[in-house]
Amino acid sequence: MLSDRNPDRAEVVRPPLTETAPGRVRPGAREEAEQPARTALGRRLRLVLAFGAVYIFWGSTYLAIRVGVETIPPAVMVGLRFLPAGLLLLPVARALGQPLA
Repeated sequence: MLSDRNPDRAEVVRPPLTETAPGRVRPGAREEAEQPARTALGRRLRLVLAFGAVYIFWGSTYLAIRVGVETIPPAVMVGLRFLPAGLLLLPVARALGQPLA
């Protein structure tokens, strides 16, 4: 249900924790009351995991370039970088319905 107090911004209005009968709480009311805390924790955890993944992948790229420049010719290094990337993205492109040629 949407609030019509502020027409510029639609906000979700949760129904109050009302009792359906004396001594009984409406089914799902406790879960609804705990939802915002769980959602904030889930967002923070996903943010930290995403940041960690970027940190590891980006850092490993620089390490691989540093080692590769010392030992592998540049054209081979480029091929070794783009081949796995292309092989990983090929199934994604097919799943999205992109033609191969």
